[in-house]
Amino acid sequence: MTCTRLEQLKTGLEHGRTLFLYHAGQRTTSLRFFFIALAVFAAAWGGLLTTTSQIIGTYRAVCGLILGTSATIITLCFWRLDRRNRQLVDSSEALIKELESELATSLEIPQFETIVYSDHIRPEWLCRYGSLLRVIFSVFLVLSFGACVFSLLLLLGIVAPIGCP
Repeated sequence: MTCTRLEQLKTGLEHGRTLFLYHAGQRTTSLRFFFIALAVFAAAWGGLLTTTSQIIGTYRAVCGLILGTSATIITLCFWRLDRRNRQLVDSSEALIKELESELATSLEIPQFETIVYSDHIRPEWLCRYGSLLRVIFSVFLVLSFGACVFSLLLLLGIVAPIGCP
């Protein structure tokens, strides 16, 4: 079975777009799970520090340290996972870009190169998905690490628990 070059390009383009959609979907799904995980950590840590029950200070500090450390590790893992997903999205995009270029030339329709066109109209730095994710991950990394430091200071007796005289 012999396919024409146009059929081969069409098949390749469909394949590239399928991969792109899959990896872009993975990226947004993992971000959703990241927010869920950090909401759980934030609620647990906040509840632990603001509880009015008579929890022993050392127990409270150790639990806070475990939660803060876990949130820091989870943030780093999701950040790394997002970097890998971004690489896969970029790889699929490169394939699509190449195939669109060849199709645009073959069909003599320059507007067919949608990725090349979109590369020229990139939005501002904080309006890009990747830039915003770096900010989000950085903020949560600092907050998670701050929770670790506060819990350590609480364990060492340098600060008093919230709501305690």
